[in-house]
Amino acid sequence: MRSPLSRRGFLAAGSGLAAATAFPALAGCSSLASADSDPGTLVVHTQLGTTAPGSPTYRALVKEFHAEHPGLRIKNLVNGDDLPQVYETSRLARKEPDVVMVNLYDKTLAWTELGATLDVKGYLDDWGLRERVLPAALKEWTDDEGRLRAFPYFAANWPVAFNTSLLERAGTGSVPTTGDQLIGAARKLRAKGIAPVTVGGNDWTGQKLLAQIIQTFLTPEEARKVYASGDFGGRRVREGIDYFVELRDAGVFADKAQGLTSDTMTTQYNTEAAAIQSAMSSALAKVPERTAAHSEVGGWPLAPGAAHAQPTIMRSYTLIGFWISPNGAKKISAVEKFLRFMYRPESVSRFITESGRDMALRTDTVSKDFPPGGRRAAARRPGRPGAPARPVRPADRHPAADHGHQHRLHPRHRRGHRALRPRIRLPHGLTPRARVPRGFPMTLLSSAPPGAPATRSAPQTPGRTPRRKQGGVILAVPALAWYLLFMVGPLVAIFVIAALHWPGMLQPVSFAGLGNVRTVLADPVFTDALVNTGIQLAVALPVMIVGAYMLGYYVAQRPPGHRFLRYLLFIPGLISTPAKAMVFYAVLSPDGLFNGALDKAGLGSLTDAWLASPSTALACLIVLDVWSGIGFTAVLFAARLGSVPDEVGEAAQLDGAGHWRAMWRIHFPMIRDFVGVVTMLQFLWTLFGSAQNVLLLTQGGPGSSSTTLSFLVYQKAFIAADLGYSQTVGVFLFLAGLAGLLTIRRVFRQNY
Repeated sequence: MRSPLSRRGFLAAGSGLAAATAFPALAGCSSLASADSDPGTLVVHTQLGTTAPGSPTYRALVKEFHAEHPGLRIKNLVNGDDLPQVYETSRLARKEPDVVMVNLYDKTLAWTELGATLDVKGYLDDWGLRERVLPAALKEWTDDEGRLRAFPYFAANWPVAFNTSLLERAGTGSVPTTGDQLIGAARKLRAKGIAPVTVGGNDWTGQKLLAQIIQTFLTPEEARKVYASGDFGGRRVREGIDYFVELRDAGVFADKAQGLTSDTMTTQYNTEAAAIQSAMSSALAKVPERTAAHSEVGGWPLAPGAAHAQPTIMRSYTLIGFWISPNGAKKISAVEKFLRFMYRPESVSRFITESGRDMALRTDTVSKDFPPGGRRAAARRPGRPGAPARPVRPADRHPAADHGHQHRLHPRHRRGHRALRPRIRLPHGLTPRARVPRGFPMTLLSSAPPGAPATRSAPQTPGRTPRRKQGGVILAVPALAWYLLFMVGPLVAIFVIAALHWPGMLQPVSFAGLGNVRTVLADPVFTDALVNTGIQLAVALPVMIVGAYMLGYYVAQRPPGHRFLRYLLFIPGLISTPAKAMVFYAVLSPDGLFNGALDKAGLGSLTDAWLASPSTALACLIVLDVWSGIGFTAVLFAARLGSVPDEVGEAAQLDGAGHWRAMWRIHFPMIRDFVGVVTMLQFLWTLFGSAQNVLLLTQGGPGSSSTTLSFLVYQKAFIAADLGYSQTVGVFLFLAGLAGLLTIRRVFRQNY
């Protein structure tokens, strides 16, 4: 279903709502994935390569492919959930990888329609691979125009695992199959100190569970329509949401579920801290044997009025597939060799047996690791028709097309895709709640009333420490210990880790000495990050401080509407960083408000992909920094200038000084120290806090044109898993911060 609202109209509406709504993720541009024109190199952009299920198997298969094809090298570019943004940015620069391994969801739905990837239906037939793919998978990967978006590969089942040992310990006789039984079991489990249902309310697992509960009120056909259209306003859908809320209010979900992730969810179940979880079958296949011996697998317990006679599970055929880019078409013979190799029965079987993955392909391979439990039955992967995984508890499969995947529950606007899908927010039980900060404690100091007798301190005995001073030292010990442990400790750790070769948290560590320093200094990305950080500070800091001081001086003169102006200036400080980034994306995206205004003004030749252009990406981030900080800083300056006695301004006026001279020659020297402090704070915020805007909008790209030092620390630590490199950059960042603070103190001649 297509909405009559245009993409630009949606962006315009989104920019107006951004102050009130913070989206969980953005459709921003990302770093440039480097292409390779060498015909002997096939660039594959993949989500397999780190901790994703199937990554070790994929890496092993790539090595085998290299051994069979010594003249063809696979160059892997690895990203996580941000892969679609990274690919789109590289496509804008015509430097996209040859093959993309990513799920069919959200932004990727429009890639083939917009020409970002190829229709692979002809290749599938020419290469004789159609018979290898399940018909249901082909159906879900084919769009309304008959285009096959990619070569299907992974599938997924989402059953519910029950720890029968914990249920028996709590006094529950059997696995719950109805909502009332589930609520009763939850109460008994809580009485024994056991978490009932664990769920990652802070990520997609919470969204997926909500979808799984909603689908119990929908027939398979209704579910397909709902998830395809994004229309969650129907009566049956609302009944599912009400059922979810009822379970939440009854204490069915684990405490603080809003802070849990998929990893903590599986950890709670695997360690028997929780009795029930709904998880992908590949995760359940890796349940430890101790827990597996007491696990049964079934569907989600049904509420009265559900559309099914038995509990249901979810099935999706649209996990990772192989997409071919326009650059890949130039190396189609190499792509064919790679895909034929990955479609081999033995390659498919390895993903099933080694990684517990479900496949969208035909296979006779049987997984012996799923479902878990002492009473388990051997289950076939859904790769072979008629061989779905059979849960111990009776459960209906609910093939809700690709929409069983978690990302389809919370649809966002997809750049370049015309369908507008309403957004469903997770009920508040599984989302972080805003907390009202408590006020700062305040001590009131008062002078003695007139006429009160003066008091004199008793003389202290020489060489004897006053008791009051002793008490002060004792009271300072906890704060001093906290400071040493959590402030000085991490600082020391930065320097220690910088001297190590540490390729990941779970990897062996070796001493590198100054090797990381030499590597960092020889890396052109570090040089770019250093230059970008210098430009950012040199432009943003003076503009922000000078502009904020002038705005603050104007507000301090109490012009008409000055109270409203204070609130207006403070608004950017009240908007969350993701919401601010969304506003700027709505304005600066290729079909955003700014380009639209240029088109209407007859200046269409000046339009650009501002966040995806190497010459403008950093400038856009600097504008965002200034806009975010100038209002808040102006309010601080206005408050400080308000404490300057009015007589000072009046005397300046009598002497003939205008506002400009009074602002810079009279008031500025009086609050110089305060300006220095604010400058220090903004310097530190810009230096260390720039990573979040870079992460949300550009991912450091295109190339490294918007990479800053703080983002490089994050990128090397959490994406490249090179902790030694990351903390070496952290050392340089610390030294830059220290040098900057000393310079600012020198400029403002501060005496502390």
